[in-house]
Amino acid sequence: AAPAPMVRYSSGAQGSTLSFPPGVPTPAPLSQRPSPSGPPPRCSVPGCPHPRRYACSRTGQALCSLQCYRINLQMRLGGPEGPGSPLLAT
Repeated sequence: AAPAPMVRYSSGAQGSTLSFPPGVPTPAPLSQRPSPSGPPPRCSVPGCPHPRRYACSRTGQALCSLQCYRINLQMRLGGPEGPGSPLLAT
């Protein structure tokens, strides 16, 4: 019996190749995912220009840092204010 036709993948210093046996059509290239529209989400703290890196587990707001997390909690949950506040401790 003749060997079954095989697809061959080869990777080397010159690059990678994919070979198909005679008579086997090559598949259409996969379409790339469309790029997201619009600018990336920003931190939700007023005046902060940084991109979102985290989401607050208590308020769900987009945040960029621990400092903005603390400000967010004070704004949204009305946390205690003043020098002794645990939210302001560093």
